[in-house]
Amino acid sequence: MIPFPSQSEFRGAMTNMATFMMARAFKTEIQYDVFTLISEDEKSDIKYSRYNENVVEKLVKLGAEKFAAYNSVEALFCAAMSVGTIIKEYEWGIQFVVGDGCYQMARRIYNAANNV
Repeated sequence: MIPFPSQSEFRGAMTNMATFMMARAFKTEIQYDVFTLISEDEKSDIKYSRYNENVVEKLVKLGAEKFAAYNSVEALFCAAMSVGTIIKEYEWGIQFVVGDGCYQMARRIYNAANNV
């Protein structure tokens, strides 16, 4: 497993169209896969924009699988941005796509990947 990147390494990961396309693919796959893992109550929370940490944990685990498959700073960035964007689309806040939030999500994903 790669070492956890510094903030500057992490921020430099989105440098080209290939990385952008990876992020889009991760988001689509994670968004699809999470619906096979969540309960009806969790789906209701998404529908009604009620924050659910269990769903976030499932998204983090799916992101960790994507990151682990590629094991690169770019893949970690893509996984973190994808999960953060999904959370934003669930109307649970933008905290994981602005400021240091994406980096914090990357840490959660990295830790989850190391615990698999």
